[in-house]
Amino acid sequence: MGYPITNKARKTQFEIWDLVIKQAKLQGVIGIYYDEAQHIMRGKSDAEVLSVLDAFKTLMKSHDWPLMLILSGVPELGDYVEREPQLDRLMTRIEFQEIDLSSAPGHPAQDYETLNEIVGSYAISAGLDVDASLPTGDFLHRLATAGAFRWGLVIDMVVDAVALAVARREGVVEWSDFVAAWCEKTGMNQLATPFTHDSYERMFRRDKPFRAAIGT
Repeated sequence: MGYPITNKARKTQFEIWDLVIKQAKLQGVIGIYYDEAQHIMRGKSDAEVLSVLDAFKTLMKSHDWPLMLILSGVPELGDYVEREPQLDRLMTRIEFQEIDLSSAPGHPAQDYETLNEIVGSYAISAGLDVDASLPTGDFLHRLATAGAFRWGLVIDMVVDAVALAVARREGVVEWSDFVAAWCEKTGMNQLATPFTHDSYERMFRRDKPFRAAIGT
């Protein structure tokens, strides 16, 4: 929120959070988002963890300026939040499952459609058309594999590919943009990517994102 405070400031945690609420009210901030919030509590004693959780609860229940609080992170985060029952009851949990491309005969997996919508949405937001080779089962399965079947990693890959397509100034995002995005991220050869290799399903494993499994 742009309010300066140094490590040398002689303020208690209560005083610091009180300043946060006051600054939020002055600036019209109605919510705070903490990404990878488990790192705030990891390695702390039980008493320190409970102190942090109590501060979060105070932010949400402030009589003067209650704030919405969004915490994101790995499943470990949920275990921490459960230690403060009042805070836990205030939270709404949303868990993102892995991408599921399995399907019964005649019933294609819904996640294919979601992947296609992600590619199309980011392309539209960047003013790009989508090459006809992308809304296909083959490409979308390769895209999911490239992201280790995790939604966040897939979205990162799409954003990187769209950025490269914008830089080309041809008005369309193509298969080659995803190959280039992968190579920039991993340093791999263009022939050894999930988007180009024939045996990509065996070569790239879910438990090792952005790494080839050959020789392991």
